[in-house]
Amino acid sequence: MTSNYSNALLLSCLLAWPVTAAKSPLFPLCEALSGTWQGTSAEPGQSPKSTSMQAVCSADGLQLFIALNIRGHASESWWFTQQQNDVRLLLGKGELEPVVRRFSLYQQEDGFSLLGEGEVTERPALIRLIFEPVPEGWQWLQQVQFLDDDFTDYQVIRGIGLSRTAANQPAPG
Repeated sequence: MTSNYSNALLLSCLLAWPVTAAKSPLFPLCEALSGTWQGTSAEPGQSPKSTSMQAVCSADGLQLFIALNIRGHASESWWFTQQQNDVRLLLGKGELEPVVRRFSLYQQEDGFSLLGEGEVTERPALIRLIFEPVPEGWQWLQQVQFLDDDFTDYQVIRGIGLSRTAANQPAPG
């Protein structure tokens, strides 16, 4: 029953999006994020922390590796891989056992959303990773909607603001 319920919730989230959102391969996101970034990260109720990110895209655009460093936290590795119509994520956080998740990737104008399901803090959840372009960079929102709760909207569990580092600025042209 949980699977049918989560599928219905996922479908309702997709139907709520403007019609311009379309399923996307990994390559456009990979190309957009590739490079070195810096900024701040915050979880609800916490002070922002200095953050740096290195994103490397494979030559074929089918893999995106993100090394995320947040001051005061264990480093994280986010390895996205295109697999048929889905994107597989292998998420490593310090010494903890890596987590594997599957997502559907959608593109709306210049922004991207990865939608999937899994467990967060040992609770079943729909998971949404949103990459929205902002002046000079990206805003990365990590959101969950717990399936064992009556709250019917996504909750932000982390927000990250990223700007290109000076060495990563596009050449004037």
